[in-house]
Formats: sequence, C-alpha cells, structure tokens
Amino acid sequence: MASYCSSSGSSCWRYDVFPSFRGEDVRGNFLSHLVKEFENKGIITFKDDLIERSHTISLEIIEAIRTSKFFVVLFSENYASSSWCLDELVEILKCKEEKRLELLPIFYKVNPADVRNQTGQFGGGYRETCQGKDSEKQTKWKAALIKAANVAGEASYNWLVEADFITKIARDISAKLNATPSKDFENVTGIESHMRKMFPLLCLEDNEVRMVGIWGPPGIGKTTIARVLHSRLSSEFRFTVLMENVRGNYQRTIDSGEYNLQVRLQTELLSKIFNQKDLRVNHLGTIEERLKRQKVLIVLDDVNKVEQLEALANEIHWFGPGSRIIITTEDKQILVGHGINHIYEVKLPCRKTAVEILCIYAFKQSAPPEGFMDVVVEVAEISGHLPLGLRVLGSHMRGKNKDRWKLELRRLTTSLHEKVEKMLKISYDELHVRDKALFLHIACMFNGENIDLVTQLLVNSDLDVSLGLQVLLDKSLIQITADREIVMHNLLQKLGREVVKQQSSDPGKRQFLFNTKETCNILGNNTGSGKILGISLDISEIQNDLSLSERVFEDMRNLMFLRFYDKTIDEKTSLKLHLPRGLNYLPTLSLLHWVAYPMKYIPSQFRPESLVELRMMHSQVEKLWEGTQTLAYLKTIDLSFSKNLKEVPDLSKAISLETLCLQGCESLVDLPSSVLYLQKLKWLRTTMCAKLKVVPPNINLASLEVVDMEGCSQLKTFPDISKNIETTFMGNTGIEEIPPSVGQWSRLESLDINSCRNLKMFSHLPKTLVYLYLTGSGIEMIPDCIKDLQWLYYLYLDGCKRLVSLPELPGSIKILSANNCKSLEKISSSFNSPKARVEFSKCLSLDGEARRAIMQQWIYKRACLPGREVPPEFNHRARGDFLTVNLGDVAASGFKACLLLLPSGSNKVCTVYCHLIGKEGRLIAKHRFGGVFKDFVAAHLFIFYSVLLEQVDVIRFEFSSIHYEITECGVQILTDAS
Repeated sequence: MASYCSSSGSSCWRYDVFPSFRGEDVRGNFLSHLVKEFENKGIITFKDDLIERSHTISLEIIEAIRTSKFFVVLFSENYASSSWCLDELVEILKCKEEKRLELLPIFYKVNPADVRNQTGQFGGGYRETCQGKDSEKQTKWKAALIKAANVAGEASYNWLVEADFITKIARDISAKLNATPSKDFENVTGIESHMRKMFPLLCLEDNEVRMVGIWGPPGIGKTTIARVLHSRLSSEFRFTVLMENVRGNYQRTIDSGEYNLQVRLQTELLSKIFNQKDLRVNHLGTIEERLKRQKVLIVLDDVNKVEQLEALANEIHWFGPGSRIIITTEDKQILVGHGINHIYEVKLPCRKTAVEILCIYAFKQSAPPEGFMDVVVEVAEISGHLPLGLRVLGSHMRGKNKDRWKLELRRLTTSLHEKVEKMLKISYDELHVRDKALFLHIACMFNGENIDLVTQLLVNSDLDVSLGLQVLLDKSLIQITADREIVMHNLLQKLGREVVKQQSSDPGKRQFLFNTKETCNILGNNTGSGKILGISLDISEIQNDLSLSERVFEDMRNLMFLRFYDKTIDEKTSLKLHLPRGLNYLPTLSLLHWVAYPMKYIPSQFRPESLVELRMMHSQVEKLWEGTQTLAYLKTIDLSFSKNLKEVPDLSKAISLETLCLQGCESLVDLPSSVLYLQKLKWLRTTMCAKLKVVPPNINLASLEVVDMEGCSQLKTFPDISKNIETTFMGNTGIEEIPPSVGQWSRLESLDINSCRNLKMFSHLPKTLVYLYLTGSGIEMIPDCIKDLQWLYYLYLDGCKRLVSLPELPGSIKILSANNCKSLEKISSSFNSPKARVEFSKCLSLDGEARRAIMQQWIYKRACLPGREVPPEFNHRARGDFLTVNLGDVAASGFKACLLLLPSGSNKVCTVYCHLIGKEGRLIAKHRFGGVFKDFVAAHLFIFYSVLLEQVDVIRFEFSSIHYEITECGVQILTDAS
C-alpha cells in the first residue's frame, strides 16, 4: 500500500504504519496479533526486530518515522520506563505536525488519564526515566505525553474480546489510509478557483457544526468539487465519508417505504464511516447517537430529495463540534428548505479553462496541437463550456484528425452526444409534468426571452408558470439574468428539443417546430396538425423562396406562438415567405412575430384577443385590421420599417400596451387619437417617419418614459403628451419652439433636439435635466434659467452657428462641447465648473474676454479653443514639445499645461500625450487625452489640468500628438495656496 513518493522528493512513503511500543509489554502478544491483522489488510508496518536499542533512538528509526504515513502509539504500563520510547514519541509528534499526518493512541491495560498526568504505575516509570535528564528533555517528554494522550484513541478496557479490539483498530486504520489525500485531483483543470471560493464557506477554523451546499446544473462539476474537498480535508477529521449518488440510492430503495428508506440510508452512511459492512441501524436516532461527539466530514453527493437530508443530516446537533457536512444538489430549494445558508453556486468555466479541459481529454495535454485551435474552440462553444460536455466530447474526439473533427462538428451542432443526453435527462425526468412542459416551451421557443414576457405569453395556459420557473431555477435548469432574461444552457436546450423530436417521427405531429428544413417542408406541403403549439423559423436560413398556401395554418388550430424572424435583419430584408393566393386564416395567437410579412392586411378572421406581442418589422402591411379589437393582453407592437403602413388601428382597448414602435414607417401621417387610452405605454418610437405631421395634443400618458421622434422632419409641433417622460429624442424634426409646459416635466433627464434648425430659442427647462443636446440646432441664445439646472452634467452645442453668447452655467457641468460655433463671441465670466471638460475648437469669433475667462478663471479637466500663442500665465514656456521645470522647495499640488497645435490638413481626431519624467529618466506619470478635436483650420490651444502625486525637484514635461504639430508648450505649477 505504501508505495507513493511525491514529485518533489520531500515525502517518500516506505511504510503505512509506524508502531511505537514497549517491547516487553506487548511484542509477543497484542502487537504480534495487530501486525498480523495489518498484513492481512495489506498494511505495510515498520518492524524494528533487527535494530539494536540504546539510550537514544537511531537514525534508522528517525528515517522510518519520516517515511511512514500513519502512527500507532501503543501505551502500556512500562512505556514511559524507556527513554527510547519517549524520544520516539517526541519525534513522531514533530513529524505529525510538520506533515499533517495522523496518530492513533492505543491505551493497552493503562488508563489514558495516567498517561496524560503521568500518574499511577505509568507515572512511576516515567519519573524513574527522568532521573538524571536535563530539564529541556523532561519538558519535551511531558508535553509529548500530554499531547498524545489528548488525541482521540482506543482503550483496551472497553473491549471484552481482544481479537475484536484488534480487528476494529486494523479496520479503522485501513479506512484512514484509503482516505489519505491522493494525487488524483491535483491536476483537475480549474479546481483551484473552486477551492478558493469554497474554503471561506467551510470556515474550517470555526468549531461550530456547519452544513455547506454546492449547487449547480447537471454536469457542471459539483461531484468533482466534492471529491476534491473530501480528499483534501479528510486528514482534519476523525471520521469521514463520501456518499456518492444519494439520488441513485434513494431510487433503488424507493419501494421500501419512507421509513425503511431512511433507515437504509443511515445504515449505508454509518457502515462507510465506521468501515463496518455488518453494521445495523434499528432506528433513526442512530446517527446522532454514534456521531454527536465526533468531529466528522460527511459529503453527500447528488441529493435530490429533502427526505434524504432528513435521514442523513437532519440537525447540526447530530454531529460533534467542528464537523462539516457538504451537500451537492441541482435543487437549491432543498438546501434553502433545510436551513442551509452557506451555498456555493458553481458557475461555468471561462473560455480559456473550457478549452483546457477539452484538450486534456482530447489530446492529454492542456493546449491543442498546431492547427487544431479553431475546431477545439468550436467544440468548446457547442458544449456551452459545461465540464461534462467537455469531458465527453473530448474523449469522443481523442485520436481523430482535424478533418474528422470537422465532420463530427456538423452532427454535434444539432444533436446531443448520447452520454451527455443520458446524464442531463435524469433531471428532466424528475420534473412534474407541468414543469416538463414549461421546460420544453423554453427550450424550443423562449430561451433568451424576458421572464415577464414569457409569463404573459403563457398566462392562459395551465402550466403554473411562476411556480414552474422557480422550480426550473432552483434545479439549475435555467438562469435568470440581471436583465430578467431566461437563459437555458445550450446543451439543456438541445435536450429539450431532442425530447420534442421523440414525440413523433412526423414533425407535423410534434408540439414545436424549430428545425429549418422540417419547418419549411411542413409549411410548404401544408402538413401541419393540431399538435403544434409553436413555430420558430429563422428565415435567413431558408435557401430558396417558399410559397405558402392560403390555408397553411388551418389545421394548426392550437398554434399559440408564431415566430418568423431574421437573425441577420437589416433595412434591406428580402421576402422569403410568399403568399401568392393570400392568407385565409390565422389561429388565436399569443405571439405573432413575422418579419417581412408579405400581405397588406392580416386575415379579417384573425382574433387578436390573446395577442401579447405583435412584431411585423419590414412588412408590406398597410393596416393591421379594421374597427376596434379587444387587445387586453397586448404589450408590444413593433411595425418598424413597414414602409407602406398608412394607418395605425384603433388602440383604445390596448389597455396593457407598453411599447409602440413605428420606426421607419415612411407612409404614416398621423397617430390616432386612441393613443390617449394607452395609460401603460412606456416607449413610443416614430423615428424616421418622414411624413408624420400630427400627434394628438392635450393628452397626458401616465406611464410614458421615452419618446423618440428623431427624423420626423414634417413634425412642426413639440409633442406635449406626458409630464412623466424621462427621455425624449426630437432631433432632425421641424419643431419651432419648446412649449413652456416642458418646464413642468418633473422626470425629464435627457432632452435631445439636435439639428432642429427651425428652433431659435426656448424659455423653460425642467430642473431635473441631466443631458441637453442642441448640436446643429438653430438656437440663437440660451435662457438665463439654465444656471438653475443643478443636475445638468452634459451640454452639447456643437455646430450652433447662430449662437452668439453663453450665459452663466451651473457648476454641475462635466462636459461643455461648443465646437464650431462660428458666431459665438461672449462667455459669462462667472462660469466656474471645476470638473468640466470644455471644448471651443473652431470658435473663431471668441472675443478676448471670453478667451481669458477660459484660460485664466477656470480650473477644469481640459479645454480647447482657438489661439496663436501660449498665454503668459503659463510661466514655464518653451518652443517645441518639451520643457523642464525646476521645482526646488515648491510644494506643488498639480499643474496646468497649455499646448499650441497647428493644423495639418488631416481630418483625423487629435490625441494628445503627456509624460512626466524625473531624474535619470524615471517616469513619474503619463496622461492621454483622446478626441480633442479634428479638421481645424487655424492654430488652437489645448489646456489641461492634473494633480502631482509625488514631490520631486525637477520634472521634464514631454508632449506629443498624433497627426498634429505642437509648436509651443507652457506649464503653470499649482500649489494648495494657488
């Protein structure tokens, strides 16, 4: 058994057990039987038969101690009468602590208290041995006896039959040796990251009993983590057990009844922990009785029923102080319901680690051979970085050349490897029938969709959606992102789709259609059935145009979800699905998503009463339907780039509508008055509706947050439709004024009126404004009230060619961009915004006072303005792009720098660099300023400020710029006083 030598050579095991004993007491009886039992169990024991004993232990004994894995100290009445034994004990304890090995004290016909306290006959022998020995040696001996006697051991007086006593000792030591931390898991890729996160949860230094959960989806590596923890921690505990596949044990005994099941589970655990195959459990209090005083490490792997925890670890007081119970499960609710608060959620490995895992199994090395990286990365992506998939697919690919990898990839893209499918399907099979149905809906239709949308789409089903989603989440079969999107791992998605495929050999008789070829065949041949609940077809994958019958959906009476989408969609999406004879019928759908719908109208028989989402981008539709329809569930209408749309239908009964998107509907002239009923509308978008002229006035939509009418060039009147708007985009419209009522919009944060050339002035703005975009507008003046906007951070005035002056601005400004304001002459001298970045490039009309205000009065991050020379206040000046400043004793806190840049004819953006160099060329600091300006035709000054983080005597300032020439530079040193 003892054959291991570490790679470093520091720990070479020659023996499993080193026994320390007093020969005259035990050699011919108890010890000989014990060593014989060790031999029967394959335990290699050190024997000192040929070593001559003296007053001090020999180097051979020390070497034997240091190459043994386990120590047995056999205390007998005359043990302490031997200085050899006592020296041996000191060396054993020293080695135990250095190498973190285990020791078992056996008290053979001697009381442990006599050993601990050196009393009785044992103590008498000890005192005789101490005579004539120095105090240092006596102190070491005494400490060693106390320490060894305090280790939990075995006492002969507890046993009537010595043979049973010996059998028990040998069995326990054998179990301990088998549980010794192995090298099996040292090279598990990515395991150290898990260990770093697990150890704080385990809190091993705490003496409390703690239960810790490891939670994650099937195949993510929970069992591997549990095995590594058991391997590494076993030496810290008196008793340990790794109970794998608890789920399987439960299923094997399920017919026995709940009570008998729990008894069997307890029997299995105790049999393993005590290494007794014949152990019997007669009642459910046995674990508590046997383990409540023991420090134990119990690992329960793959728990899937709360009853299993109730049987194996129902209460923390079942176990002794310092015990740790580790549970792995796919169901978080089992842990939460059991009161376990310390839970480690296992995440998927990163791409680098995933590739490494795959390569270990495919090539037996951590990186792919030359030329394989592309296919390796693709296989890792197909596996979704799931460790189970990486291991199985890596092993499957082992020994195959690159061409074979490519062939295998085609199959792996659409189907699961049978081993992966078998593993993942266990979790699916255990779901309630309604949760299985919900799983299939997500796998085939709703992976990546918003949880609120999915809940609404299934509101009329019998799936218990809210409960079902929580069950799938707890069982790690889905995740919910911070954006509330439902995400199912792609291998689980493939599993769900495989389940659907197995419903029938005829795709037209399955619940969901998602395969492009199969879906096109069914639609083209009109062979659908009432079994079909949902269709999801990416029309970009259709090779040839497909003509559909006018009756294509008549046999799909139960169809609820119809999605014809285009993952490559742009404004030039071409028609792929044609209806040459029209369309007679659409079922009562909850989801209608048909990109490039080829008809002018939806079938008149269509009843949208269950419709939740209507998306018909790039359609040929002119009007959806006639009259007033019941639209109580409708949340979204998106008719973007439906260029023939002339009229929005009556939406007065769309009381739940939250999004109305009409972007690029070039034929649309007005919005219907029925929009006043849309009190839940949050987002209204009519971007690039070039003919839109009329927006109903005098309405106040309570929930409206975003209005985007950018590019509605015919729109003359600012839409005053809600006081609750937070963001509005009105750029490139024909509006001529902003109504005073906008000043009362108490939630408005962003107002974009870029390129509104008919807009000359405005008088009122809300104090909540953060962003104000006026770039390219016809504005001639900014109202004085702007100084009161204490939340205004960003003001963009670029290209306002009629703007003559700037009033006092609030100190909150972070960015003031007024480039190319050709008429701008004056700037308020009272403006002082210490955190601002100000830009006045190509503002060639700025008068001298305005220039001085920019350069002298402001402390800011950066500024840019026309100029011909570095001003004198930058008292350290030089021609060219560098200068040296001798600071002497000046306590500098920062500096302002000014650079003169000349035009170069380049239209590229100017980027400026600054390096601060100390003595002997040491770099003190460096700065980069991107996007300063571009294509200017006159000399400009670029000014910036920075702190100095250290005090030095001399600084060399080196400046540079890409595409532009720096002809002069200047620096002003700042102190706290300045």
